[in-house]
Amino acid sequence: MTLNGDGINDLVLDIGMQLSPLPQSLLLSLNGPDGSRIWSHDEYLAATLAYSVEDCIGDNVTDLVAHTFAPYSNGSISTRICTLDGRNGTRASVRTFPDSLALEYPAGNLTDDGREDRLRMVYSALGHFWPFQDPSRPQIVEGPAANSSITALDPHSRRELWTLRASSLLLALPVIDLTADGLNDVLIYRLNQTDGGLELALLEGFSGPEARSRSYSTLALPGPDLTGDGAPDLLVYRPGEEADQATEPIQALSGRDGRLLWQSRGPVLYSPW
Repeated sequence: MTLNGDGINDLVLDIGMQLSPLPQSLLLSLNGPDGSRIWSHDEYLAATLAYSVEDCIGDNVTDLVAHTFAPYSNGSISTRICTLDGRNGTRASVRTFPDSLALEYPAGNLTDDGREDRLRMVYSALGHFWPFQDPSRPQIVEGPAANSSITALDPHSRRELWTLRASSLLLALPVIDLTADGLNDVLIYRLNQTDGGLELALLEGFSGPEARSRSYSTLALPGPDLTGDGAPDLLVYRPGEEADQATEPIQALSGRDGRLLWQSRGPVLYSPW
């Protein structure tokens, strides 16, 4: 990514200077050729997470979406998300989510404008969440069931395209265009609190309706076009203990309409080539 407009790659370091018991962190932007500082942001009593995104401010340099996670005294957490101008670190589009863990990340092109859109996940009522003891292994312990929301948004206009809400944990995975409408799609995993399984749903990128859904413990990955209809298809793997005589552990589903193409017993090693 280039931050100062010289066409040469630069760096942004997300430094956790102290994570326990009181968090402190630093976002540091460095010039690629000589390592000189371009800009920096210190955060006290908070941890940060930032990564590069497509220019949405309009100054022809890479921008960043930055997260600031601040703990409350009762063990819950607040999140602030903003866009940082890559050139000078100026904050824009600042939003705060009290008593919630929130993440915003690129989702490909969900609309027909040819530009990068984003997904934002917000988890509230998490109970005691404490990611600072070991940043590589955040833990959620002994709290009420989480309320989740996933919002698709246009970062240039900040227009919300659609929002999905649930009283359980949701996870959104942006994927290639499976429905052959020319736009990226989104796979949604929803935790079934009754049996601990996962419901799998495919949402069309722009409008967000559930094109199809399946309810079982599963992992789904976009695969190649298996039918010759011009649309990638979906490979679904069910763990061995979840499989039964009626449903094989490996399934291929049509990306266009979700119908079952075939099923087989594993183990299967899949390569896209």
